Amino acid sequence: MQIGSNVLEVSDLMVALEAIARTKSIKGLSETLGLSYRTAWCRLQMYEMALGQPLVRKTRGQGS
Repeated sequence: MQIGSNVLEVSDLMVALEAIARTKSIKGLSETLGLSYRTAWCRLQMYEMALGQPLVRKTRGQGS
């Protein structure tokens, strides 16, 4: 999938969603992918923009 000049791989999206499902957190996503927390959030937001809907429910202090 493509957003402007950014190409997003569906397989990367699946890895990201599996990491969030397994760890229940964006921190778990960042650790699984070896990214900073901020970069993991930005990547998730790009996927949400591409799909036009939220992919995770964000609950402060209780994981995603």
